[in-house]
Amino acid sequence: MIVVSGVRWCLGAFLALWLADGVGQKYDYTWVLGYDYSLNTYPDKAEGSIIRFNDSPPSVTPYPIAYDMLGGTAISDPESGELLFYTNGCSVINARHEVMDNGENLNPGSWHIAYCIPGPQAYYPTSQVIFAVPYPGRQGRYVLFHRQKNGNDITKRSQLYSVIDMRANEGLGKVSEKNIPLISLADLAWNQATACKTADGTGWWVPVWSRVEPVCTMILLDSLGPRVHHKQTIGQEGPEINGAAAFDPSGRHYLWYDLRMGVHAYDFDRETGMFSRPRKLIINTPPPYSASVGVSISPNGRYAYLSARDTLYQLEHTLDDLASGLVMIDTMRIPTTYGIPITFSNSLLGPDCRIYITSGFAWEALSIIHHPDEKGKACGLEKLGLRLPFPNSNASVPVYPMYRMDNEEICDPGISHVFPPGWYTHPVPPYPNPTSGHLYIDGRERGEVSLHDQAGRKLLTWDATGELSVLDLSSLGSGMYFLTLRRGDGRPVTYKIVKL
Repeated sequence: MIVVSGVRWCLGAFLALWLADGVGQKYDYTWVLGYDYSLNTYPDKAEGSIIRFNDSPPSVTPYPIAYDMLGGTAISDPESGELLFYTNGCSVINARHEVMDNGENLNPGSWHIAYCIPGPQAYYPTSQVIFAVPYPGRQGRYVLFHRQKNGNDITKRSQLYSVIDMRANEGLGKVSEKNIPLISLADLAWNQATACKTADGTGWWVPVWSRVEPVCTMILLDSLGPRVHHKQTIGQEGPEINGAAAFDPSGRHYLWYDLRMGVHAYDFDRETGMFSRPRKLIINTPPPYSASVGVSISPNGRYAYLSARDTLYQLEHTLDDLASGLVMIDTMRIPTTYGIPITFSNSLLGPDCRIYITSGFAWEALSIIHHPDEKGKACGLEKLGLRLPFPNSNASVPVYPMYRMDNEEICDPGISHVFPPGWYTHPVPPYPNPTSGHLYIDGRERGEVSLHDQAGRKLLTWDATGELSVLDLSSLGSGMYFLTLRRGDGRPVTYKIVKL
């Protein structure tokens, strides 16, 4: 009898590792960002930026992608880290950047018809809603969770799932099941999508919150398939508008953040899928509340980082008194000619143990938290520090649960340097461009700055001192000018500036 029990335990441990795809875990190693600007850079494709953490060192590459990535996700091969598929909620796109077999018409209905138009400008109006996880016990298959709007009542949503079989079509994949309802036409919060591994590592818990009400419908995905497991009423309220959510790397703690409803933190039981010890903190953020926010948790699980539009906070989220653990890290509100400032928005913990933060306005850079395990400003925030080949879609980074939960290494120790130093130190180009008046010079610039007209006449010259500079061009006539920055190493860089 003792021998039988031992055999069962060993078999169970082996199955847990096998079902959880214990080897590899590089599902989040290729990020697909960008959207179509009608620049005709790529015929019938959008201007994309592909971030590959599996390169050594990791790389950022301009690439023609299928469509706008305004919300969405991408999945990489767990062993190689190479792209398998991606989606923004309209269609599933394979590694050739083509619609996967049976991958069209995700989230069907009136919203799909309105937004998933043919061509590279297609997008489904989402943010932190779509993500995929490996299907437990079904090698090479993935479950894609997505949320559907349909009809005139925008508060009514359905939680759906689809199944993607990467064994089909010689590795290009096929959507074998599509738009299967788990929760139909309910008052669901629009964002806050994430997942946590079950206690034995063989399945996934997926919380889906009711809109405003303190009710969480918990979905369980295991080898039997996805299904509603239970409902739990906890705390005083649920999320209302744009927000974000995250489990810590251990899976024992969870929080969601909503600009209007505040931060709500809980303990989590991975065995039962139940929340406990609810805590709440309101962060005063001025309206409008339409901007997306971000929540990411440090690799050691101690600190949560909250993107509250123009302010980034660090929060010790496991404390009973959340207010005592809140620290303001920095602010960012950079004006643009479009009337929408560059602020902090959605964020994501990368496989290199850095946190990347997109902006609330489409921009050619991500901000970086280099040392998220460190307290306060020692976390090493670098605003707009990672340059992208093209502007990123508004508020968009992939949605990834913590795939390496329970692994000895939450991050990849083999990623010794994230990107070549040039990516980190390259300043943001002068902005806004075109401009009707003010032109901002990045605070990292140092050295001689000069402005010339098209005839080569020097109009202005001064020394950049490392502070954010504002150049007033309102007295100049409309047309093109040339701004030259001569940096400390003597290397000149010239930008064409359009004065409206």
